Amino acid sequence: MKVGIAKVNLTPEMPVTIDGFASRIGKLSEGVAHDIYANCAVLDNGETRVCIMGLDVLAVDDYLLVPVRQAAEKLGIPAANVMLNTSHGHASPNVTPCRSFMRSYEDEYLEATREKLCEVMAAAVDDLAEARLDYTVGSCALGLNRRGRDGLWENPAKSIDLDVPVLRVTSPENELRG
Repeated sequence: MKVGIAKVNLTPEMPVTIDGFASRIGKLSEGVAHDIYANCAVLDNGETRVCIMGLDVLAVDDYLLVPVRQAAEKLGIPAANVMLNTSHGHASPNVTPCRSFMRSYEDEYLEATREKLCEVMAAAVDDLAEARLDYTVGSCALGLNRRGRDGLWENPAKSIDLDVPVLRVTSPENELRG
């Protein structure tokens, strides 16, 4: 198995629309508390390549997904083997113009983000090296179910998933890569 890993900073350099809550409609960001990233892993078993990308944003739509999958094809990764997973952060830039019927978005930031996602995938392909994979499941009790009959409120009667799946990539010499 070969695995390539790459990371790119997606933090906007200008004020942008923040996604997540209706009270933010039409409001721009006022600063940066923490940088946001896209992390990419490309796995290649000699027959098939797969790309798994994690993004620190609320959601993605076809505006980002389609060009990333097109770029993947050029890198030997079938479009169906590309997964973009989001952290669902409610304090992240809006990168979903296809569902932004009431929100604004910034073309310059969106185009830069699209390019960065394609570039980080190419960087992960360039990083392909022999690797070992380990998988485990931890837990985290931080979550709560906030959906109730009357709107948003803590609802301890509803279940939550405490599982935290972890995929670890090491070199053949057992040095941590990601």
